[in-house]
Amino acid sequence: MMGPSRKEISMSTTDFSSDLNAARQHLLDRLTAFRRRVRRVLILEGAAWMVSLIVGAAFLTLALDWWFEFHLATRAIIILLIVAGFFEFIRRRIVRIWSSPMGPLELMASLDESRLQHDRSIDEASAAPITKWTNLAPKVASALQLPDQISAQQSVSPTLIQRALQQCHALLDQVDFSVFLNRRHQRRLLIVLSCVVVLPIALSALSPTTFSIWFERWLLASNRPWPRTTLLELLGEKEGRLIVPRGESSLLQLAVVDSDPDRLTEFVTMRIEHADHQPVENVSFTRYGDGDFRFELPPLSSPATVTLRGGDARLGPITIDPVDRPRLTSLTLTGKLPQRDKPIEFNFSGAEGTVQLLPSAEAELALVAGEPLSDVKLELLSGKIGPLERRDKTHFASTWTHHESVQMRVTLVSAITGLSSFPRPVAIGVQPDRPPHLTFKQTGVKLRVTPTAILPWVLSARDDFGIQSADLHVKITRLPTAEMQEQSPSATEDKPAPSADEASESSADEANETAGAETSAPSTDDSPTPSAVDRAEDDAVNTDDAGDAAEIKEETMTPSPAANVEQSVRSLYGPVLPTEESGLELSDQVELEPLKLTPGCTVELVVDAKDDCVTGAQTTRSRTLVFRIVTAEELFREILLKQQQLRARLRKATDEAENMRDEIPLGQYPEQSSEFLRKHRVIQREVSMVHQGLAETVTEMELNQLGGPEAHQLIRQMVLDPLGDLHDRTLTQQRQAWEELNDGSAEKVESLLNRQDQIVADLDKILKNMAQWDSFIDVINQLNSVIKLETQIRTHTEELRQKQIESVFEEEE
Repeated sequence: MMGPSRKEISMSTTDFSSDLNAARQHLLDRLTAFRRRVRRVLILEGAAWMVSLIVGAAFLTLALDWWFEFHLATRAIIILLIVAGFFEFIRRRIVRIWSSPMGPLELMASLDESRLQHDRSIDEASAAPITKWTNLAPKVASALQLPDQISAQQSVSPTLIQRALQQCHALLDQVDFSVFLNRRHQRRLLIVLSCVVVLPIALSALSPTTFSIWFERWLLASNRPWPRTTLLELLGEKEGRLIVPRGESSLLQLAVVDSDPDRLTEFVTMRIEHADHQPVENVSFTRYGDGDFRFELPPLSSPATVTLRGGDARLGPITIDPVDRPRLTSLTLTGKLPQRDKPIEFNFSGAEGTVQLLPSAEAELALVAGEPLSDVKLELLSGKIGPLERRDKTHFASTWTHHESVQMRVTLVSAITGLSSFPRPVAIGVQPDRPPHLTFKQTGVKLRVTPTAILPWVLSARDDFGIQSADLHVKITRLPTAEMQEQSPSATEDKPAPSADEASESSADEANETAGAETSAPSTDDSPTPSAVDRAEDDAVNTDDAGDAAEIKEETMTPSPAANVEQSVRSLYGPVLPTEESGLELSDQVELEPLKLTPGCTVELVVDAKDDCVTGAQTTRSRTLVFRIVTAEELFREILLKQQQLRARLRKATDEAENMRDEIPLGQYPEQSSEFLRKHRVIQREVSMVHQGLAETVTEMELNQLGGPEAHQLIRQMVLDPLGDLHDRTLTQQRQAWEELNDGSAEKVESLLNRQDQIVADLDKILKNMAQWDSFIDVINQLNSVIKLETQIRTHTEELRQKQIESVFEEEE
C-alpha cells in the first residue's frame, strides 16, 4: 500500500502555524502507514524463512533417510527436533517482532541505526533532500513532542517552538519513508518464497513415489523401505531386533537381492558395537552364492548393535539380543496300576537310571517350562503316546495306557523369544514283571538219608514287585517189600563196617599224594562207592539254579509201576494281596520218622511261588530235592569213610608241620620268612578244611540220628573243639608272628620254634583222638551187628515156630 503523494502531504509554513495539531496528526498518519509497510515486509521475510526451513528440513530428512534409512524411533526424534526448532524460529522472528511496540520514535531510531550500519541503495532524486540529515529520530521527536511544551504553559518561547516545529515539519514533509524499504530485498523474498513453494510441488509431481515414501515414513510412521538396486534382508530380524541364544554361536544369514543383474553384490560388511564397552568390530560376511551371505556370530552374553552395508543398501542399526533358550524345569512321569493304590513317579534324573513302566499302566507325562511356551514339539521315534494337551502357558501333559517302549524328543518353543530348546530325549521302557526267582536247597544232610532223618531246608525267594504265595510240595514214593529187597539187598544183609586201621591203610597212600582226594573202600552191597556218592551229592547241591526262573527243573526218579506215590502240600507264605514282600527268607525242616519210610523209598521236596503280575499270576517252581532213603548202616559207613579221609588229610598236614619245625632252626631270616609263611598258610588252610568237613559229618550224623547223642558229644569234645581252638588261636598267632618277622633274632626264632612244637603236639593229640573215635565206632558197629544178628535169629526162630504151629493145625483139620 503506497503512502500519500508529496502534493497531498505538502503544506505551507502558514498552515502549520495556524494548526500545529493537524500537522502533528498528519505526521503520525504517515509514520503509521510506514510502520504497516515495515511489518508486512517483516512478515514476508518470516514467511519466506519459515517455508524455506520447512522445505529444507523435508529435503534434508529425505536425503538422510534415503542414505541411512532411519528407524521409526530415530525419525520420531528428528521430527520432534525439527518442530522444536520451527517453533523457536517463529518465536524469535515473528512473534517477538509482531509483539514489539514499534512506536514512531522506536521506528525512526531503528531506521537511523539501520542506515548507519548498512549502505542502502536509494535513488539519487529521493535521497538528495535528506543527505544533510543523518538521523530522523530527533526530528520526529521534536515534531511530536514540542507541541506539548506549548500546552503545558512552561517558561518557553512559543514563537521559538512554532518556528522549530515548522522547520521539522517542512523537512519531514520532504522525506518519503517508503524509499527506506529495500524493494530489491522484497522481490528476492517473493522469488524465494515462490521457488520454495513451487519446488516441492514440482518434485512431487516428477517423482511421486519418492514423495509418497517420504510422506509415509515421516508423517504416517510407516517402515516402507526406500527403493534401491540392492535390498538386504537379515533372516530372523523383526522390527530392528534379532534374538539369538545366549552363550552360543549363531549363524547370521543375509539375503541380498540385486535389481541390476550386471552389478551383483560381492561384499557385505557389518559393524558390531557391543553394549558392554568392548571394542567396535568390523567384519565381513562370507558369500556362499548369489544373494546368500552368512556369518558365524561368536557367543554373546550382552546385547550388540550391528549395521550392515552391501552394494548401495544399508541395513540397521539392528539390535542383536542374546536370550536364554527355553528349558524344562520339571519332567515327571507318573504310572498308576489297578492293583496298586500308590502311583509310581519318575523325575528323569540321573539317579533314577532307566525309566520303565509295567505293562497296562496308566501313564501321564507332565512337562513344566520356565517361561511361557507357544508350542511343544514331540518327535516320536518309537511307540505311541496320547496327544499333548496344554494346561496353561507353561504346563503340558499327555496321558496314555503304556503297552510298548516309547522313545521321543521334546522341543520347547518360547512364546516370548521364539527360540527353540535343544531336543530333550525321553525314553520310557516296558518293565518286564519277571516270575519269582527261587533258591531252594537242603542244609546239613546229603541226598542219601536214613528213615529217621530230619531234612532242614532253606528257601530264598525274590520277585520284582512282591510274592503272593509260596507252597512246599512233598512227594513220597514207596516201593513194595520184594522190590525194595531187590534194590537194597544191604538192608537184609548184616555186614560190619571196616575197621579204622583197614580204612586208613587203604586210603593213606592216595591221601598222601594229594590233599583232599577221596578214596573208595570195598563194598559188598550194590550201593555206590563213597566217592561217587559224594560227587553226586555235590553236583546236586551245587547245581546253578540262577538261570531262567520260569524253568522248572525236576530231579525226580522214575518210580516202578507198582510204586505207591503220596503227595502233600504245605503253605509256607500267603496268599497275600496286595503283595507286600518282594523277598522271602524261609527255613524249616521235614521229619521223616513219622512217615514210616523204608530203605529204597524216595522223598521229593519242591517249592512253588506265585507273584501278583498285572497280566496274570506267574508261578515258579524251584529245583527238586530228591532224597533217597538208605539203611542207617549204609549211610554210617559212608560218613565214616569220609571222616577217615579227613583224618588222612590231617595226618598229611601234621607231617608238613613237623618238617617245618625241623627247618625253622636252619632258616635264613628274614630272607626265608615269606617261604615259611606260605607253608604255614597251607597248613592252616588244610586244618580249616578238615575242621569244616568233620563238622559237616557230625551235623549229618545228628540229623540222620546216627550214633546217638553220646557219640556226637564225644567227637565234638575230642576232635572238633580242639581242632577249632588250634586253628583260631595257635595257628593264627603263628601266622601273625611270621608276618611280623623282620629280622633273624634268636629270641623271635625261639618263640616261633616253641609255638611250632605246640602246633605239632596238638595235631598229634587230635589224630590220636580221631583214632580212638574210630575204635569207639567199631565197637558200636560190632555191638549193633550182634544185636541185629540176635534179632534176626529171634525173628527167624519165631517164624519157624509159627510155621510149625500152623502146620500142626493144618494136619488136625
